[in-house]
Amino acid sequence: MQRQSAQRGSAATRTFRNSVLFGCEMVLGIVSVLCTSIPLARIIGPERLGYFTYIQWLTMVGSTVAFLGIPATTRRYMAESLGRGDLPAARGIFFATLRLQAYLALGVFLIAEVLVFTLSDRSYWSSSWIIVLSVLPRMMLTIPSQAHLAGEHLECNFISFVASSAVLVGVMDIGLWYGGGLVVAAVAYVASNAVEMILKLIFAVRWLGWGPRVPLGAALRKRMITFSRHSAALLVLNLVVWDKSDFFFLELLRKDRASLAFFSTAFNLADRAVQIVQVFVNGLSVSLMSELGRSIDKMYTIAKTGLRYTVVIAGALLFGLAAVGPQAVLTLYGPRFAPAGAMLSIAAALAVGKCIMPLMQALFQAAERQQAVVVWSCCCGVLNVVLDLLLIPPLGALGAVIANGSAQVLAAVGLIYWAQRTLNIDWSLSASIPGLAAGVGSAAAAYVAGLAFTPAPVRLAVGILAGAVVFLPLLKMFGGVQPDDLVRLHDLTSRLPVPVRRTAESLLGYLA
Repeated sequence: MQRQSAQRGSAATRTFRNSVLFGCEMVLGIVSVLCTSIPLARIIGPERLGYFTYIQWLTMVGSTVAFLGIPATTRRYMAESLGRGDLPAARGIFFATLRLQAYLALGVFLIAEVLVFTLSDRSYWSSSWIIVLSVLPRMMLTIPSQAHLAGEHLECNFISFVASSAVLVGVMDIGLWYGGGLVVAAVAYVASNAVEMILKLIFAVRWLGWGPRVPLGAALRKRMITFSRHSAALLVLNLVVWDKSDFFFLELLRKDRASLAFFSTAFNLADRAVQIVQVFVNGLSVSLMSELGRSIDKMYTIAKTGLRYTVVIAGALLFGLAAVGPQAVLTLYGPRFAPAGAMLSIAAALAVGKCIMPLMQALFQAAERQQAVVVWSCCCGVLNVVLDLLLIPPLGALGAVIANGSAQVLAAVGLIYWAQRTLNIDWSLSASIPGLAAGVGSAAAAYVAGLAFTPAPVRLAVGILAGAVVFLPLLKMFGGVQPDDLVRLHDLTSRLPVPVRRTAESLLGYLA
């Protein structure tokens, strides 16, 4: 462990490395989603895809609620043990939580299969029972995945995800080509999750080893149970605030399965942009959590700097996507999905809050003050439900998008305020305004530039190009990059390959 500690490097270096791996995983994830969801949507159509997506969402909800906060607990207390150099304690936590998760996964799977054959639409049984089968590997893979994050072995997660994505794309596209329909789509998801689970378990056992394990003591067990209870509450509330719980109200209040597909399409495309931002946020969160047992002050400094960068990056990408949303939907999914275009614009504009939430949750988890997040998320969840009930009857899926996004923004703003009050973090939010203004300006340029063209693909390409061209000049004009930022960025660019480094240094020289 001493050698590992010596190789850790600075927080900026570790964040950069983590972000690169998260970035590669994100790019691969977007490619695999586009290579599967678009063919599936075009072949199946919005109505049949809507119910399939609804069952898939219910399966995800059931398995996520059944996590009971165990994966987050694994990561938090393994990170603390590894930070102290106590590998036997980390090993004991891993195997204890893995065993508990296995029992839960089996129970959830059996209950879910019974519900499929008693409550779901008979015409979808052939695909629904297979989708439910994915509960087993999906629940199991979360424990080694969080263990890799705790130990900063992100390459293990990445390699596993590469193999999983290859299986998903291969099985899905080949199966659809031969007319497999929804059944082959369900099989693809199960096979993908199974491969990812097996590889992550192999990697975790390899670096943890089979050496001595420290049993969970009474004091640690009590802390873990408390933490797990709060994490479980957060999972349930996150499903209400973030993860398309509006599906339930759309099905209940509108009974329009095409609307389910439109909402899902807009939500998922906005999520792809959110994932780009969260490449940085997730890398930052890993570095933040790794400071447990070392330096609380440094942990808070990482959070403060990270929030400002997150706001700037999120503003540029999400407002830009909002500007070209209708053209993106028409280009990717065709005219049958045109109603999702306006929904995408609104979902993207309101998703800035969702980009910030992982950082805030990691901060409160590290400080073991999750109760504040639980209480505030509960309030935002109530708001989301109330807005769903008010807006879905007259507006349909568009109302669901507005309800979900509004809750996201309020949740993020509230947690930023509460962290400042309880953790004494001076966020210096005014420093984020110039970067945010640059993002709004580039989005406006993207929208205006596309107005001169009629074909959706052309408008999309021109809009993206225009927004990208004006962003850096606007960032420089508004003073969005501070001297300390340039020092950090110069330090990070020195680790890039020579051709990329030269380009990056030229851009930094322009911004200076």
